[in-house]
Amino acid sequence: MLYASYRDVSRAGWRWPHFTPQELACRCGGRGCRGAYWHDAAFLDALEALRAEMGRPLKINSGHRCAIWNAVVGGVPNSEHRRMAVDIAFGRHDRRAMVAAAERLGFTGIGIARSFLHLDRRDGRTLDLSEGGRSVMSDIIGLAASAAGGGVFGLVGTVIGRVAGLIERRQDNTQERARWAHDAAMQEARMRELAAATEAQIKLADAAGAWRGLAASMEAEAAIGDSYRWVNAVRALTRPLLTLLLWIITGLVYLGATTEARMGIVETATFAATAATLWWFGDRGQKGR
Repeated sequence: MLYASYRDVSRAGWRWPHFTPQELACRCGGRGCRGAYWHDAAFLDALEALRAEMGRPLKINSGHRCAIWNAVVGGVPNSEHRRMAVDIAFGRHDRRAMVAAAERLGFTGIGIARSFLHLDRRDGRTLDLSEGGRSVMSDIIGLAASAAGGGVFGLVGTVIGRVAGLIERRQDNTQERARWAHDAAMQEARMRELAAATEAQIKLADAAGAWRGLAASMEAEAAIGDSYRWVNAVRALTRPLLTLLLWIITGLVYLGATTEARMGIVETATFAATAATLWWFGDRGQKGR
């Protein structure tokens, strides 16, 4: 029985608690009807029994359709949705269990799509794999096409990855050669630095040896001076004693000489005594500084 609108259905005699006329009515939104609804009590009894067996709510994707809405969604002209049929979303339900239960409960038109199950009670039993959506075979073909496309894409990706890897290895080799050249240049520079440092160390060692020799010589001289102090004392007294002796000799000679000889003696002795005196005092002045 067709109702122009699901609102016309009496609530008083409605005995199917898990479903409403609204969710089973046309969903064209006023494009072709006012929410037309096809009432079939036997169909609703089987649908309520299916709900009880599945133990979970059944989501109705599509129920009755007016002619315009049936054409809009791509239904066949003689679709059972023009009377009473439902498309139930599989959701978390077990597909095989739902199909088996539908067959036991008297649904004769069963269509298995990817995401929903089509059910109706047409005359004669049929398993329609395309009613209201894509068929199982279409799903299989689509899955195979997706697998093939994915395989081709994977091969292309592999080729691209290999080419990119080859380019990357070439770049790595170029960078490695550059690094080796840099390391060789650095090693050569270090060798030059080591050679220069070695030469400088040799010169420094020579200079240090010379200074050590000079220091040893000076220490030896100092040791000699320290070892023979009496020699230094005698040497220190020699020049003043000689100077004094020269002045004494000069005085004695001067007193005993003739008048003519005195001037020559005095000149010679004065020169020698003066030289000795200045040498002695001058040398002492240098050491005192």
